[in-house]
Amino acid sequence: MQLRPDRAHNEYLNLLADWGAVGAGIVGAGVLLFFGGIVRSWRFVRREEREFKTNFSNKFAMVLGGGLGFVAILGHSVTDFNLQIPANAILAVTLVALVSSHLRFASEKYWLSLGRGLKPVLTLVLLVGTIFFIHQFLRLGREYLWLERAAIQSAYSDEQIFAYSNAWRIEPKNFDTVHAIGYAYRVQSSEGGENYGELATNAMVWFARGMELNRYDERNYLWMGWALDWVKRFDEARPMYFRADELDPNGYFTQSHVATHYRAIGDFAAALTWAERSQKLKGDPAVNRIGAGERYLATRELLRNAIGDGPVP
Repeated sequence: MQLRPDRAHNEYLNLLADWGAVGAGIVGAGVLLFFGGIVRSWRFVRREEREFKTNFSNKFAMVLGGGLGFVAILGHSVTDFNLQIPANAILAVTLVALVSSHLRFASEKYWLSLGRGLKPVLTLVLLVGTIFFIHQFLRLGREYLWLERAAIQSAYSDEQIFAYSNAWRIEPKNFDTVHAIGYAYRVQSSEGGENYGELATNAMVWFARGMELNRYDERNYLWMGWALDWVKRFDEARPMYFRADELDPNGYFTQSHVATHYRAIGDFAAALTWAERSQKLKGDPAVNRIGAGERYLATRELLRNAIGDGPVP
């Protein structure tokens, strides 16, 4: 299994990787505005002790507790990716909303009275939003159901492909589902039955869809190259391998399959070069079995070509 980057144990690095500098800047600006709001509202929410009377307002407790709770979440995010858990993300947003609402005590400009014209408009907006979220909940819930059904089927079986296909019909933009279908066809084709060519073609159709959905996912290019090699379309396969290598330049798994491609076309010197590079990236033969195997096979063929009909050491 390839060791592919998935999640950094740091929410800020994840934010940069997922959304780039622009997305990180938007989130960072929101955090700064949040703490700026605390500073502005601080003296207006503190309890005032008066003679013969105590202010029992909980405004100060809410701002102090909510602000410190959000600080704790930000601190935890340095060493973990906890905001991927919906409950944690909802908690963070709720704290921000509750604390920010206290800005209304700092200035009267936050106090608004809705006229008769605005009330039905806002009610309509809330109603439309509610209907939209219910629709999304039902749609994605059905997709989740089929993905779970696929997970309990035999790996790469027709039943699993059927379940994944139903999930894809519900959410056709989920590139992971598209890749799973293509890879299942690829495995079935690799078993070498009479219809291996048809199965390889099916795999290529799904890998092509995956490229359209996520052009940065090297897996589709890698397995598209494999499928083209499998049906002897070597010239078409090579650009796919090169694109996979461009997207995953330090992936030993990708390098080992490029070596397989060159061995398939009889270029054993190139196969050896790519296999050695793969082993430099991951030298453990127990993990990088393909790289080790390709290096052995390419070396054997080069020796055989060098010594002719003699015994190969």
